[in-house]
Amino acid sequence: MAERLERSVLLVPGSNWNMIQKTAGSSADAVCIDLEDAVTVDEKEASRGNVVRAFKELDFGNKLRLFRMNGLDTHFAYRDLVEVVEAAGDFIDLIVIPKVNRPE
Repeated sequence: MAERLERSVLLVPGSNWNMIQKTAGSSADAVCIDLEDAVTVDEKEASRGNVVRAFKELDFGNKLRLFRMNGLDTHFAYRDLVEVVEAAGDFIDLIVIPKVNRPE
């Protein structure tokens, strides 16, 4: 596999479908849909659905497709992984795990 240098990553809140749609047509090398800090508690569940919908329905071309889950120390993390990966795992290039403090 050839090495690929990503120059830019566009981070977008998972709660904003209009912004997510715009990322597909951007010139960024990668798109990261955020489920963590950019999303209020009340919007967490719907935002997971937006991640799945985006990765399955939008044409991101050759952009890397990432999503930033909630921290492993939160009760949202498990559902983030299970719901998003089960529904759209074939379309995900990378999962960003925030606030990791130790290698283990």
